[in-house]
Amino acid sequence: MSTSNMCHILESANHAILVADVETGLIVDANQRASELTGRAREELVGLHQTELHPPEERERYAVLFREHAQNGAVIFEDLYVQDANGMRIPVEISAWVMESEGHSSSLACFVTCAVAGRRRLTPGKARASCRP
Repeated sequence: MSTSNMCHILESANHAILVADVETGLIVDANQRASELTGRAREELVGLHQTELHPPEERERYAVLFREHAQNGAVIFEDLYVQDANGMRIPVEISAWVMESEGHSSSLACFVTCAVAGRRRLTPGKARASCRP
């Protein structure tokens, strides 16, 4: 997939999407919805470690989940929290998958707030709320 196609997908998505380097856990890209969810500008998000998006006392748990995801591929995590720039905890579901591009592995994570996920669960024919890769 070309870089321009990836940028178009990121920016046109209706959910927060963050891209993190699989080896380092550092965020390398984020869309506008990710900025809105976290209360941080894209420039602030890029370079953060992915664990910094979550409550401080649970960062080790999120580091373990990220490592497991990097080894196992696509996964959906439920009952998680993002902590925004003001310290507010936002319940989310995260659908994540590993993507290879130019010989390098990145993790793409789609964050769906539980308010949206709950609405989706009420929609007939929807088995669960997630961003499917």
